[in-house]
Amino acid sequence: MEPANANSLRSVLNLHVVARELSIDDLSDGLQLQTVNGQTLTVSRNGSIISINEAAQSDPATVILSGEDSSNGTLFILDRVLLPNNLNLE
Repeated sequence: MEPANANSLRSVLNLHVVARELSIDDLSDGLQLQTVNGQTLTVSRNGSIISINEAAQSDPATVILSGEDSSNGTLFILDRVLLPNNLNLE
């Protein structure tokens, strides 16, 4: 990896981290989650379908696997990568 891209990678990864303990039952429709990189994600829930949206993106990510415990938290697997609104891909 080019050293110049390290900050971009860190920003993408930190958009996927919420420093809060959550279970699948906590993900209610309209819930707003503050990410480690400072952006806000919004949860949409329609029955068993849970989507996560970053305000700058029109296409939300869908939770495809939930509640996977790890040594330092619970993983919710999404069907796509969320991108920070300030990401410079040039």
